[in-house]
Amino acid sequence: MPTLSSRTYTYEEYLAIAPENRIMEWADGKIIEYMPASTTHQRFVVFLTELIRHFVGIFQLGEVLVAPFETKLWEGGPAREPDILFIKHDNPTRIDDKRLYGAPDLAIELISRSSVRQDRINKFQEYEKAGVKEYWLIDPRPRHKHAEFYIAEDQAEGEAIFQPAELDDDGRFHSHILPGFWINVDWLLGDELPDPVACVADILRTHPALTDDDRAYYELTFKRYS
Repeated sequence: MPTLSSRTYTYEEYLAIAPENRIMEWADGKIIEYMPASTTHQRFVVFLTELIRHFVGIFQLGEVLVAPFETKLWEGGPAREPDILFIKHDNPTRIDDKRLYGAPDLAIELISRSSVRQDRINKFQEYEKAGVKEYWLIDPRPRHKHAEFYIAEDQAEGEAIFQPAELDDDGRFHSHILPGFWINVDWLLGDELPDPVACVADILRTHPALTDDDRAYYELTFKRYS
């Protein structure tokens, strides 16, 4: 389990003691500190970040950041540190050198033994309330490997709630917030992660927005690295 403070802290007190190189979050007056990430956790973060950053960079869609980086979800609300987050260029939130003020468009959490409740319940509800458009929950633990994807859908009362996204017939999740980006869930469930270069090329080799020459280049890249 993550270490929870036994007393309550103000947000200002949290800022005064939170280290820059460790994931430490603040919610409901409590400080939540996590154990250092495992090798498996780090490998998944690097793999997913490489895929998303390459895709986002090609189409100039926004900015991709990784933990530890604070996301102050709303004024007076929790301070979380998603494992990976994506912010579109037209996102009205404010970002400075220390934190993001408001909701990212995409939040990704890699579940660890110490974070199951936080990721599945607490953060799920907070990201939904804050206005995160997509939430990916990836569990890379042996014997627990699983991937879930949620899309915020507007309801009749005007609030958006997370709905589980369906996979296509080939077992791929197609992102709504990153049009044209998809991920094959099998990549995440095998004994080892595949080559990220081959995966990016697989995504891009049929992308309709690219030129025929670009798609041919990624077709060759896919064959070379897969």
